[in-house]
Amino acid sequence: MINDNIEGKLKKVGELLDRATLENIIVENISLEKATDNLISKANLFSFLKPSSNDSFDTITTWKLDAYQAPIIGYKTDTEKLKLVSGLFTFHKVCRLQNQSNQLTPCLVLPYRPTPDLRRLIFLNDIVRIFLKQYFNASGPLISELLICLFKDEHSVINSAEWRTLFPAIKTKTELCKWLKISTKVIKL
Repeated sequence: MINDNIEGKLKKVGELLDRATLENIIVENISLEKATDNLISKANLFSFLKPSSNDSFDTITTWKLDAYQAPIIGYKTDTEKLKLVSGLFTFHKVCRLQNQSNQLTPCLVLPYRPTPDLRRLIFLNDIVRIFLKQYFNASGPLISELLICLFKDEHSVINSAEWRTLFPAIKTKTELCKWLKISTKVIKL
């Protein structure tokens, strides 16, 4: 059973997403939200990516498809700039396509600036979804390093409030390894 605090956070995220609007934003008007930028620096997330193909062959249409399929999510500032809280890898790809950087990029705009804990939760879900649920194929030590960087606070990764919010059914290292289909011997949490 999910406790009330966790359930409340999930409800607030759901309400934010229900009220989000799809808007086209010029890439130059998108920047990383401060807490997101700090987490990226702390965990060095880009070091976990495998080398990608040459994006210069993408057309405007194909990178816009990427932006719709893995959207940039953020909130607007008083100056109408978008602060990114999710969609880091889509943003990274769009920024690498320099000759198309003045193009409009579809983004989900939240109705207001979420609290710091909700911004972090939305960002963590995005990163964990990509690394563990979809594309990432890494060794146990790399998975351990990433999870410790992202989730460790005064508790273990599995017992952190953020982990329990995002993965309430995964309560032990054994359950995590079973979900990832890897040996418990290769994960050090």
